[in-house]
Amino acid sequence: MSSEVKRLREDRAGLAKMANDLLSKAAEEKRNLSSEEEAKFDEIHGDVDQLKSQIDRHERQAELDADLESRIDTAVGREDTPEVRDTAKVQVATAEDRNQALRGWVMAGTPEGVSETQRDAAIKCGVNLGSNELGFKLNRNAPKNIREYRAAMSTTDNTAGGFAIPTGFVPTIETALLQFSGMREVATIIRTESGNDLPFVTVNDTGNTGELLAENTAVAEQHVVTGQVILAGWKYSSKVVKASIELLTDQAVDLESYLGARLGERIGRILNTHLTTGSGSSQPNGLATGATSGVTAASGTAVTYAELIDLKHSVDPAYRGNATWMFSDATLAALKKLVDGDSRPLWNPGIANGEPDRLDGDPFVVNNDVLDMASSAKSIIYGDLSKYIIRDVAGMTLLRLNERYADVGQVGFIAFSRHDGDSLDATAYKCITMA
Repeated sequence: MSSEVKRLREDRAGLAKMANDLLSKAAEEKRNLSSEEEAKFDEIHGDVDQLKSQIDRHERQAELDADLESRIDTAVGREDTPEVRDTAKVQVATAEDRNQALRGWVMAGTPEGVSETQRDAAIKCGVNLGSNELGFKLNRNAPKNIREYRAAMSTTDNTAGGFAIPTGFVPTIETALLQFSGMREVATIIRTESGNDLPFVTVNDTGNTGELLAENTAVAEQHVVTGQVILAGWKYSSKVVKASIELLTDQAVDLESYLGARLGERIGRILNTHLTTGSGSSQPNGLATGATSGVTAASGTAVTYAELIDLKHSVDPAYRGNATWMFSDATLAALKKLVDGDSRPLWNPGIANGEPDRLDGDPFVVNNDVLDMASSAKSIIYGDLSKYIIRDVAGMTLLRLNERYADVGQVGFIAFSRHDGDSLDATAYKCITMA
């Protein structure tokens, strides 16, 4: 950890203590925060969140610097031998070739047309400029967060995301999916080559035990109750993303990142909504949809510490060792003001490098598709959320619309992808249902 990151973390811990002291004082005096104290509390947590953003930026830059340094060291230390030169010839297409191939595919059919450089690059990369569809693959191993994705990319060869696709395109789509999907941080993710229905056997054996046998005694039978979940491959689209001809021809524009971000963000938003609250009919069965109620809150707009504890203990202990909270940002703001029975705040910031913030000792994920605290809403979920499974079909399609917007000097693009999600064990997590 750099000295700057260490200083920022210490500053964040100091601010958190100031906020905790306000809560503890009010709790000891058996009163709520005054209006002045509440304003101060909110101001402190605003500063805490800003410091968290600064820490994240420093850590991202440190990871990038380390990755670049390792690549430079590898390049400098490589021997110039005939064997190495022959190996280098195997991969003909460079990153720039892939960028130019994508630009050529984008520009095909427009008045400006394809340049000779782009045409040559397309041949190297195997891109058919005459087709209005371009297929590509997501990485084989699905990341759960952006840090994990960067680590995977540093050790993955270029074929992981489709050799013909620019190095910035698939990573931008992956990053966008992660940024707009709190579900991916906690769920189990699998990626399949095809979109055929995928059956999963579900088992809940927490109620069964072994037995003590006397000598020469036959063992008893204990049947395991199993079920089945079928993961489909529901088709999602980004809707049309339009780009002007001027933008597409501007060589200074990072085209692959521009398109990847917009396409990925749109799919990421709707997919996270369905993975959280989907009906299960012609769409994923959402985590919150399938969550059973462990506690019904006395209020329709607030929860108490006792209700949070009741929720934790409504989940079988077998699932609490890997438990995570999930709720919206508005709910988190309210939970930050709760204290336990000893007047200690439930929310605690992560101090060590990579350590997550916690609520009553367990990590949490902010997912704004979980309903805020309102009448009858399932607003707080707790348990082993890895028992929810997300299925991605690895192949995605990019469609180019040349003529539809030609009269206004634009080209349209649509990304198609297929996904599903469901719980393998709905008893592994429960929720608080508001009154």
